[in-house]
Amino acid sequence: YNYDNAWTAFLATFQVFTGENWHLVMYAAVEGTSMWSACYFIIVVVFGHYLLLNLFLAGIVRNVVDQHETLRKRSSKKAADKGTSGQGAVAGSRGAENAAVTVD
Repeated sequence: YNYDNAWTAFLATFQVFTGENWHLVMYAAVEGTSMWSACYFIIVVVFGHYLLLNLFLAGIVRNVVDQHETLRKRSSKKAADKGTSGQGAVAGSRGAENAAVTVD
């Protein structure tokens, strides 16, 4: 865990964003520099972990909800199209089910 080059700094910061053993990254940075680097990690955890990651997850959840609504609209449209083309057969089968229930 170091910030010696851009790639390792990116990986270390990403690890802090995800919350996976971020305290180990912070302790390594504090040992290598000063206690002031702990302020950086507090800021990254507060803003990065809680805000940015939650916004990212909210975007994913929103896309899933949109896809679910689209699929629901398509299935209801298909059901409506089937209902108008084969309405007699559906009504007949419902009548038979109701008749069977009333006989019992």
